[in-house]
Amino acid sequence: MDASLKNETQDFIFPPELIITNEAILKKRLMCTGPRVTWIRPTSLLDALMIKKLCPEIKFIAGYNDIGLHVLLDKTSHAIMMPVSHLEELGKIVITEDCIRIGAAVPMADIINTFAELISELPGLSQKSIAAEDFFLLDRKVAIQADEIVLSVTIPLTKQNEIFAAFSTHTPHRRDDEVDHVNAGMRVRFTSTGDAVEDLHIRYGGIGLIAAKKIKDDICALNKRMWDEMLLEEVYKIIRKHSDVIITSTKVIIEEGAMKDTEEFQLMTMKNYFFKFFNMVMQEMGKEKIDRNQRMGLSPLRTIKGTQTWQTHTVGAVGEPLQDISSRQISTGESKYLDDIPRREDELFLALLTSSRPHAKIRSVNASAALAMDGVVDYIDRDDVTGSNVLPFTFERVCAEMRYSFIVGEIIGGIIAKDQQIARRAVKSIDVHYEDLGAALTIEDAIETGAFHDPGIDDIYGDPDGGFLDSDKIIEGDIRMGGQEHLYMEPHCVLAIPDVGSQKMKVLATTQDLSVAQGQRQADEWTGTKFIPEAAFRLCRGPA
Repeated sequence: MDASLKNETQDFIFPPELIITNEAILKKRLMCTGPRVTWIRPTSLLDALMIKKLCPEIKFIAGYNDIGLHVLLDKTSHAIMMPVSHLEELGKIVITEDCIRIGAAVPMADIINTFAELISELPGLSQKSIAAEDFFLLDRKVAIQADEIVLSVTIPLTKQNEIFAAFSTHTPHRRDDEVDHVNAGMRVRFTSTGDAVEDLHIRYGGIGLIAAKKIKDDICALNKRMWDEMLLEEVYKIIRKHSDVIITSTKVIIEEGAMKDTEEFQLMTMKNYFFKFFNMVMQEMGKEKIDRNQRMGLSPLRTIKGTQTWQTHTVGAVGEPLQDISSRQISTGESKYLDDIPRREDELFLALLTSSRPHAKIRSVNASAALAMDGVVDYIDRDDVTGSNVLPFTFERVCAEMRYSFIVGEIIGGIIAKDQQIARRAVKSIDVHYEDLGAALTIEDAIETGAFHDPGIDDIYGDPDGGFLDSDKIIEGDIRMGGQEHLYMEPHCVLAIPDVGSQKMKVLATTQDLSVAQGQRQADEWTGTKFIPEAAFRLCRGPA
């Protein structure tokens, strides 16, 4: 493919010439085997079932999947994959009088188009989604046998006097999936007179199967009740009643208090979902909605308005309300990032080996398996840093020295390879032996053991001791707040291009501290590492 024909604002499309249109070829089983992955394309649904029975661990590929994310995060490594999007039985959408049956491999775009056509053709029909009752057992574990696959999903159509809604809440994590903390599907059907509940069905997700089933069963017992505030209170009581069996979706909890806070968040979210559903139904019934603030005895929310003022008399750019110089490029996708810079023929990649212990002695590092891999050039660590190993201003170490690790994610060394994926795989093969020394993971642990950073920082203004002595009342307590991460426009990346003649480096880096990156003192002191002539280095820092 001629790279010179590429439009700078667009990505390459899949070449139409490579699309297989010969049905005879599609009817043959295709198997591609590589050093780590085997790709099998079945000829039919029966063929796919036979392959799955022989290889129960096989990973199906159909539309979006999170395989790349899991491999990147070292969660799983799928050795056998099977595409199923071309199977006719899995690509059908069947519409009946009672339901819509969607094939398990139907693209989302086709589903959206189908619903759009139905909405336009059938007045009063709206797009719905419903959670499966007993299909999802655990995280990424479903109730299917080794010789079974998902053929389709059936979505019932709502009937007269029936209302349905779905809710979800998730918090995106930098190094994990965006999994819902809590989600819910809620459906209510009223009697023909429309004044009493005939069937109330609520299913929560993300709280564990036991809690979800108990809450669902207890709420089903509220049938034949009126849709009023008494019903709202009864649902709240049921949720609180089963709070002891609700499983938090947070995967890593360090403090007991954090666990309690997460459970309270889930309970409040579950109540909030039903409150929204309750008011939505009230609106559908033509009744007055309940005001949350009034019900809780809170003052109504005030509308906050803001204004921007600037000088009417300016001198040049001073005082002018100027637009950020990069806003337009960033918002239109035209900004150039380091990853947009074409790779050089002689470019090498560096993948970092980071510590997995918060406080430990590094007994040994064995990189022999990594160095034996094809494409690996070298392994570097503290011994290869010829200048200062301590960065100015932040006083962080470039690499762990004295064979001690003080934080998870601290750089121990790195693998230089001819390809980024090779470098990352090689880092995973390095064998590091630690001797754990104990770590202070909470503020209380640090106070008890005296584990503070040195030098400490004390900001004292005025006379606090005297102020306390003169005070009529002293209120003491603790306040906690979570850390706040930046929303990165691009991953951390550094491109270093050596000049063989001058023995200097041209460094392109993603940084918010240009003064430090450009400082001559820093360049003189800590850019000295192994110098490989005629090779540019690209460091793309991935998950620790």
